[in-house]
Amino acid sequence: MSELETARSWRRLFLNDDGTFKPDAEAVMRDLEARCGWMKHQLPVGTDGHVDPYKLAAAHEVRGVYAHAKKRLFGDISKLVTKEQTR
Repeated sequence: MSELETARSWRRLFLNDDGTFKPDAEAVMRDLEARCGWMKHQLPVGTDGHVDPYKLAAAHEVRGVYAHAKKRLFGDISKLVTKEQTR
């Protein structure tokens, strides 16, 4: 499956024709947002009270999952269309 078709699949699954979330999709995205700590702006600290770089890297990776979903749903797919047309 091409990247363009994957992006379109995400949109068909999650969004209504007007670009708003389907009810179940909105619940799933809220759950992902909370689980991935998307709005959490607190640096993880170790037992010594200093920022723990390993915990920070892990938190960044988990937040990346939510960022990926948002990009698939609301990112500009015109570049993917152009890329597909040039093949």
